[in-house]
Amino acid sequence: MISIKIFFKQTVFYTFIQVLPALAGFILLKIYSDVLSKDEYAILNLLNTYSVLFFSIISLSSDSIVTRFYYTFKNNRKLLSDLYGSIAIGLVVVSAIMILIAFPFHYVLNHIFSSPTLIILVVLWALNLSFIKFFQSIFRVERNNTMLLWFSISTFVGQILGVIIGFYIFENKTIAILAGRFILVILVIILFQFLIKNKFTFRLRLNLLKETLPFFYPIIIYNILYWISSQFDQTVFKIMIEDNSQLAIYAMAFNLTVVNEFILNAINAHIVPEFNELMTERKEGYLESIKTNAHLFILISLTGVIFTLIFSQILLDVYINPIYTDSALFIGLLCASYVLRLIYSVYSIPIYFFNKTLILPIIFTGSAIVNITCNVLLIPRIGLWSLVLSLFLARIIQTVAIAIISHRIFPIKYNYTKMLTLPLLLVILLAIGTWIRSNYNINYYYIWASVSAILGLAIWFSFQTQIKDTINTLKNKYLLKS
Repeated sequence: MISIKIFFKQTVFYTFIQVLPALAGFILLKIYSDVLSKDEYAILNLLNTYSVLFFSIISLSSDSIVTRFYYTFKNNRKLLSDLYGSIAIGLVVVSAIMILIAFPFHYVLNHIFSSPTLIILVVLWALNLSFIKFFQSIFRVERNNTMLLWFSISTFVGQILGVIIGFYIFENKTIAILAGRFILVILVIILFQFLIKNKFTFRLRLNLLKETLPFFYPIIIYNILYWISSQFDQTVFKIMIEDNSQLAIYAMAFNLTVVNEFILNAINAHIVPEFNELMTERKEGYLESIKTNAHLFILISLTGVIFTLIFSQILLDVYINPIYTDSALFIGLLCASYVLRLIYSVYSIPIYFFNKTLILPIIFTGSAIVNITCNVLLIPRIGLWSLVLSLFLARIIQTVAIAIISHRIFPIKYNYTKMLTLPLLLVILLAIGTWIRSNYNINYYYIWASVSAILGLAIWFSFQTQIKDTINTLKNKYLLKS
């Protein structure tokens, strides 16, 4: 059974790895908020949301394929190298196809894609993101943490330097950002391709991709629908209310709280391979290990949400341009939506393992319809709050549906105080805190400190046995030993 200490140690490492490339975005937020106007920042953010959309298609869910099928092919290095090479070729081919398909966006969404160059750069950045996730998953499953660390640091530095150099080369600020970061990061990717243990054999093995097709194509559809239910609302707002200044306020809050996504991805990077290995080998006590991992996932994730909540507020106060002060209004409820996301993440793991991913598009079709409908009806009435409310409702649907289906596929009995009560308590506290701040002039730090204290007490009562054991272990190892 895994201990809190080991779980936390692994989580910290993978969180660091996941956050490093994204951390470049936070460093660049200062540049964006100072150099770009609100209108320019709103458009840049919309372009970045479409990079996420194209990434969900271009990536072919390659990181999930590597994580899922590495243990199937690891004893046959040739097949594994063929799989890596086929995926790499697939990423490039799909990118070329996406540029052709996306070209009409210039005419349909010309208020976002003002030139064909922007479409090409957005798709190319999605290709970069696909290779970053692909390479990280390879280094992770091969337990090559040193290469994983250096690759992540390199892409982190590449994004920052690329944008800075881009400002010196290109006159248009948006093109400078998109082109500069693409050029430097793709150079990093090409370099590290030669350092992977299993060298790619660059030939397209359709039989291998066909074997993984039933696994990844529902995930691609799911990712598109996930994008619609979480980020397409900004496009809807842009179409219905052409006020980039308002949209920039929401975009800043959304981008600050996206730290939650990186923390969840980092914990998933640790827990999913553990789950796959436990379910594949099915050694004695594997069910208890799975439950322990799930409970610790909740513990670390809730701590991450609180960290994001306070960290985002500090960034707004001391780092980001003061013109974005109003973004603080939306941080609490956006963090609450990520609490629902973490419950979803735990219950979705068996869906992936048992190759039941066909259910995901069905769930997300429903949530996407709810999201778009709410925005169309409510944006004229409550403005930006519609984006927050629709996102929250969509994630409620996703979480409830996946929990019910997952329990039928893999009926494991979790501790529901840890799995559900604690997350829902935090959601309620964040909603109350947001309401208080919207109606009374109370400092955010007082509100979020109170929320943290109440949640901390609840966590202590729920996890006190594991916490005490960890404290005693550390005391015996470091204090009594000295």
